[in-house]
Amino acid sequence: MTASVAFDYDSPWKEAIRVYLHSFMRLCFPHVEQAVDWTRPPQFLDKELQQIVREADAGKQFVDMLIKVWLNDGSEEWILLHIEIQHRQDPDFQARLYRYNYRAFDV
Repeated sequence: MTASVAFDYDSPWKEAIRVYLHSFMRLCFPHVEQAVDWTRPPQFLDKELQQIVREADAGKQFVDMLIKVWLNDGSEEWILLHIEIQHRQDPDFQARLYRYNYRAFDV
C-alpha cells in the first residue's frame, strides 16, 4: 500500500513573494508597482484573509496572501493584493476568487 504524500506547493511561493514583493509587482503588475509607495513597508494580512474565508462559510479553502500597500500620491487610500498560487486545475477557481474578493471588503 502506498502512503499518500501531501506536497506543500504554496509555502515556497508565499515566502518568495514575501521577500521579493517589489520585484514581483514590477514584473507582473508594473502600473500598480509604480503607484505604490515602497518607502512604507507592506503589511501582510494572511490571518485577516483566513478569517474572512472562515466567516464566509465556504467550506474548506486554502488561501494564499493578502497584502496591504499604500499609494505614492499621499492619499489615505490603500489597496489589497490577493495573490493566489495555483498548482493544479480547479473548476471552482473563479467562484472561489470572487468570494475572497467580495469578502475582503469586510476587513
